[in-house]
Amino acid sequence: MKGTIVLANPRKHRYAVAMYRGDTIFELLDSTEPQIGDEVAGDLESLGREDLTIAGRKVSVFVECFHCSRSIAARWVAGET
Repeated sequence: MKGTIVLANPRKHRYAVAMYRGDTIFELLDSTEPQIGDEVAGDLESLGREDLTIAGRKVSVFVECFHCSRSIAARWVAGET
């Protein structure tokens, strides 16, 4: 699956990826800092630890939620949840 990073909070290592059925939100476990607009590929519809490809680099993440609304993703990325 593929998507694009639409929300980012590098300070909290939280990101959201736009998908065809809603957003996927994850916490970055790696030292790479993705940017809004970066393409993401991998299993974006499984909860827990996953290895994704972001802007051509393999990174480890922890997927918290998938198929969520943009408003929920924005709150989570901001650290409100």
